[in-house]
Amino acid sequence: MGQHANITGEIRHLSPAYPPFRMKAQDAAYYCGMSTSAFLRAVDCGKFPKGIKTTGGRFWLRGELERAMVEGDTDPQHDFTQKI
Repeated sequence: MGQHANITGEIRHLSPAYPPFRMKAQDAAYYCGMSTSAFLRAVDCGKFPKGIKTTGGRFWLRGELERAMVEGDTDPQHDFTQKI
């Protein structure tokens, strides 16, 4: 289970069994199985949504993260029809 201190120093826990509807970057990264910096790089490259900016900061919706993880990168990395 993920655990981190928020801005006020309060310890927060994130249970992957039932994650919140919307998450800040650190929780979204944990939910996706990544470090926060790797998650934000993936957001910058378009592999994950940009999130929604509100008064409380930027949030990522659980459904959008799940969709991005399921769809993944659809560009083929190799052309297996060509002979070696």
